[in-house]
Amino acid sequence: MIESKSRLVENKNVQTNFFLTRVIAPPPAAATLAAHFTVRHVSNPGDGARDSLDRFYTAQGFPPGWSHTQLANGAQAVMIDSDESPVAAGWLIRKPFYIEEIRRTFEPAPQVDYYFGDFVASAYQGQGLQQTLIRERLHLSHQTERQWATAMTSDHIPASLKNYRAEGFTVALTGSQRILAGIELSRLCCTDRARLHGRLSQEGLNLPFSFYLRLR
Repeated sequence: MIESKSRLVENKNVQTNFFLTRVIAPPPAAATLAAHFTVRHVSNPGDGARDSLDRFYTAQGFPPGWSHTQLANGAQAVMIDSDESPVAAGWLIRKPFYIEEIRRTFEPAPQVDYYFGDFVASAYQGQGLQQTLIRERLHLSHQTERQWATAMTSDHIPASLKNYRAEGFTVALTGSQRILAGIELSRLCCTDRARLHGRLSQEGLNLPFSFYLRLR
């Protein structure tokens, strides 16, 4: 299992998360980017791009070495450079993955890739870079004959939800979190359980109507 160190939204007590899925084949057409953008794939812990990738994530609030840990545990990154400096990146993984935003582990089913860690530098948002990251990972998944892709986003990041939906992803599960006085009340609601294509751990005290209670 590897662990996400994604930043949490600390200034709101309520959050809704969406698990999105899509069938991989056929993959979408390749994205067209401006000439100063370059797409790179990073999958080897010894890749020369790993340090610049790690600096990019550190600048987004991740701890130093976070991306090194992901690579060492088998994750792959797609990175977009502008004039040789990273401005966007996203990841995929094929093993159990701890999602810190919801403090649960997602275990992909066989033939499923989980996409995570999408970030676009603020100065480059609105230029289609996240959709490029999604399309590039769909092509990587297709090349290795994966059948499904799954990702998670939240209502605090509406652009991300819009971009995944634009690339053919649909909601398979909705999860809500409410935090009050150090106690978290969460609920998981499957829109289409058969299309989640994986198992999501269910830590906490199991309450009626799919609610879970635990200390934050």
